[in-house]
Amino acid sequence: FDCMVAPLSAIENANVNGSTVGSKGCEVSSADASYIAQAVAIAEEADDVILVVGIDGSQESEGKDRYNTTLPGLQSELVTQIASIKNSTTTLVVVSGGSMSLGPLRDMVPAIVWAGYGGERAAEALADVLYGSYNPSGKLAAT
Repeated sequence: FDCMVAPLSAIENANVNGSTVGSKGCEVSSADASYIAQAVAIAEEADDVILVVGIDGSQESEGKDRYNTTLPGLQSELVTQIASIKNSTTTLVVVSGGSMSLGPLRDMVPAIVWAGYGGERAAEALADVLYGSYNPSGKLAAT
Protein backbone atom coordinates (compact mmCIF):
# COMPACT_ATOMS: atom_id res chain seq x y z
CA PHE A 1 0.00 0.00 0.00
CA ASP A 2 1.36 3.41 -0.91
CA CYS A 3 -0.02 4.97 2.28
CA MET A 4 2.08 2.72 4.52
CA VAL A 5 5.71 3.42 5.40
CA ALA A 6 8.06 0.44 5.56
CA PRO A 7 9.97 -0.09 8.82
CA LEU A 8 13.31 0.60 7.11
CA SER A 9 12.07 3.97 5.80
CA ALA A 10 10.70 4.97 9.20
CA ILE A 11 13.96 3.98 10.91
CA GLU A 12 15.97 5.95 8.31
CA ASN A 13 13.82 9.03 9.02
CA ALA A 14 14.19 8.64 12.79
CA ASN A 15 17.96 8.15 12.65
CA VAL A 16 18.72 11.82 12.05
CA ASN A 17 22.28 11.79 13.44
CA GLY A 18 23.48 8.60 11.79
CA SER A 19 23.27 6.52 8.67
CA THR A 20 20.95 3.60 8.09
CA VAL A 21 21.59 0.68 5.78
CA GLY A 22 19.05 -2.08 5.29
CA SER A 23 18.76 -5.51 3.76
CA LYS A 24 15.91 -7.92 3.21
CA GLY A 25 17.58 -10.82 5.09
CA CYS A 26 14.89 -13.34 4.18
CA GLU A 27 11.22 -13.64 3.28
CA VAL A 28 8.65 -14.43 5.97
CA SER A 29 8.31 -18.14 5.20
CA SER A 30 10.64 -18.84 2.29
CA ALA A 31 13.57 -21.26 2.22
CA ASP A 32 15.53 -18.85 -0.01
CA ALA A 33 18.79 -18.06 1.81
CA SER A 34 20.19 -15.79 -0.90
CA TYR A 35 19.73 -12.56 1.12
CA ILE A 36 21.14 -13.74 4.46
CA ALA A 37 24.82 -13.25 3.54
CA GLN A 38 24.14 -9.64 2.50
CA ALA A 39 22.28 -8.95 5.75
CA VAL A 40 25.13 -10.44 7.80
CA ALA A 41 27.74 -8.41 5.87
CA ILE A 42 25.81 -5.19 6.55
CA ALA A 43 25.37 -6.09 10.24
CA GLU A 44 29.09 -6.78 10.60
CA GLU A 45 29.78 -3.14 9.67
CA ALA A 46 27.04 -1.69 11.89
CA ASP A 47 27.30 -0.25 15.38
CA ASP A 48 23.72 -1.29 16.12
CA VAL A 49 21.30 -3.63 14.35
CA ILE A 50 17.51 -3.49 14.33
CA LEU A 51 16.33 -6.86 13.07
CA VAL A 52 12.63 -7.05 12.16
CA VAL A 53 11.18 -10.58 11.99
CA GLY A 54 7.77 -12.16 12.42
CA ILE A 55 4.73 -13.37 10.56
CA ASP A 56 2.11 -11.81 8.33
CA GLY A 57 -1.37 -12.50 6.97
CA SER A 58 -0.11 -15.52 5.05
CA GLN A 59 0.75 -17.15 8.39
CA GLU A 60 -2.08 -15.98 10.62
CA SER A 61 -5.44 -14.36 10.16
CA GLU A 62 -9.00 -14.60 11.39
CA GLY A 63 -10.09 -18.22 11.03
CA LYS A 64 -6.58 -19.51 10.26
CA ASP A 65 -4.96 -21.43 13.07
CA ARG A 66 -1.20 -21.72 13.22
CA TYR A 67 0.35 -25.13 13.68
CA ASN A 68 3.59 -23.65 14.94
CA THR A 69 4.39 -20.59 17.04
CA THR A 70 8.06 -20.29 16.10
CA LEU A 71 9.44 -18.02 13.40
CA PRO A 72 8.78 -19.58 9.98
CA GLY A 73 11.22 -20.05 7.13
CA LEU A 74 14.84 -19.03 7.66
CA GLN A 75 14.16 -16.27 10.18
CA SER A 76 15.62 -18.21 13.11
CA GLU A 77 18.80 -18.80 11.11
CA LEU A 78 18.95 -15.10 10.24
CA VAL A 79 18.57 -14.10 13.90
CA THR A 80 21.23 -16.61 14.95
CA GLN A 81 23.76 -15.34 12.41
CA ILE A 82 23.10 -11.63 13.11
CA ALA A 83 23.13 -12.12 16.89
CA SER A 84 26.49 -13.91 16.74
CA ILE A 85 28.19 -10.74 15.45
CA LYS A 86 30.17 -9.38 18.38
CA ASN A 87 30.73 -5.79 17.24
CA SER A 88 27.10 -4.70 17.22
CA THR A 89 24.11 -4.57 19.52
CA THR A 90 21.02 -6.26 18.08
CA THR A 91 17.46 -5.22 18.87
CA LEU A 92 15.02 -7.89 17.72
CA VAL A 93 11.62 -6.57 16.63
CA VAL A 94 8.90 -9.24 16.40
CA VAL A 95 5.84 -8.44 14.28
CA SER A 96 2.84 -10.72 14.79
CA GLY A 97 -0.76 -10.68 15.80
CA GLY A 98 -0.45 -13.54 18.26
CA SER A 99 2.11 -15.09 20.52
CA MET A 100 5.46 -16.17 19.13
CA SER A 101 7.80 -18.71 20.72
CA LEU A 102 11.37 -17.46 20.35
CA GLY A 103 12.98 -20.28 22.33
CA PRO A 104 16.77 -19.93 22.44
CA LEU A 105 16.65 -16.82 20.22
CA ARG A 106 15.49 -14.72 23.16
CA ASP A 107 18.81 -15.25 24.95
CA MET A 108 20.87 -14.27 21.89
CA VAL A 109 19.85 -10.61 21.77
CA PRO A 110 19.91 -7.94 24.49
CA ALA A 111 16.57 -6.37 23.52
CA ILE A 112 13.28 -7.64 22.08
CA VAL A 113 10.38 -5.42 21.05
CA TRP A 114 7.05 -6.99 20.18
CA ALA A 115 5.43 -4.69 17.63
CA GLY A 116 2.17 -6.44 16.80
CA TYR A 117 0.13 -5.30 13.81
CA GLY A 118 -0.01 -1.57 14.34
CA GLY A 119 -1.87 -0.46 11.24
CA GLU A 120 -0.83 2.09 8.64
CA ARG A 121 1.37 4.13 11.04
CA ALA A 122 3.02 1.13 12.71
CA ALA A 123 6.48 1.71 11.22
CA GLU A 124 6.62 5.32 12.39
CA ALA A 125 5.40 4.33 15.85
CA LEU A 126 8.04 1.60 16.03
CA ALA A 127 10.79 4.05 15.04
CA ASP A 128 9.57 6.52 17.69
CA VAL A 129 9.89 3.82 20.35
CA LEU A 130 13.27 2.56 19.13
CA TYR A 131 14.78 6.05 19.02
CA GLY A 132 13.26 7.24 22.30
CA SER A 133 10.82 9.81 20.93
CA TYR A 134 8.06 7.90 22.70
CA ASN A 135 8.25 5.72 25.78
CA PRO A 136 5.29 3.34 25.92
CA SER A 137 4.00 2.35 29.32
CA GLY A 138 1.10 0.35 30.59
CA LYS A 139 -1.41 1.68 33.09
CA LEU A 140 -3.61 -0.45 35.32
CA ALA A 141 -7.15 0.64 36.09
CA ALA A 142 -6.72 -0.50 39.69
CA THR A 143 -3.69 -0.83 41.95
